[in-house]
Amino acid sequence: MIVIRVFVLFLMLSSHVVADVCATDDNGVELCLPGPAQRIVTLSPGATELAFAAGAGE
Repeated sequence: MIVIRVFVLFLMLSSHVVADVCATDDNGVELCLPGPAQRIVTLSPGATELAFAAGAGE
């Protein structure tokens, strides 16, 4: 039980770290953003509902 509490605490503390966000696309090109994305685009109503359920609409 203590391991779960430590893990949850670690997740809560690490979620507020501001750093470069990098991703590599299918062509191998690396894209780095200076911070988290401000907007997202969904291509289906179901994906939009999932994004709002995850807190993207706030």
